Amino acid sequence: MGKALPGRTNIVVTRDLQFRADNTLVAHDIDSALRCADEIAQRDGAGEIMVIGGADIYRQTLPVAHTLYYTDVKMDADGDAYFRDIDWAQWRCVQQQDFAASDTATPAYSLKIFNRQ
Repeated sequence: MGKALPGRTNIVVTRDLQFRADNTLVAHDIDSALRCADEIAQRDGAGEIMVIGGADIYRQTLPVAHTLYYTDVKMDADGDAYFRDIDWAQWRCVQQQDFAASDTATPAYSLKIFNRQ
């Protein structure tokens, strides 16, 4: 992890009991992190909690998500980590913005917002 994202509360979920980082709260499981985030959101009047993570974090939080902010990159890439299969019948795209490739290093992509139906 680099630095905490500015202007918001950052909760890092880690199995490392010794983990510490500036300007972050630490949780050791998803349930604790979500409870903490919910308490802070209610206290601060925040309308939503954003989850940023890896595959395991997404796998654990997708069942309780109401909104997906989804970046669809228009390219094939080799890799060993993939966003899990989503039952798209449960989701409705409410906003989409498309971007053309800007050069040979930046592929075309779409930013999409989905709400759970």
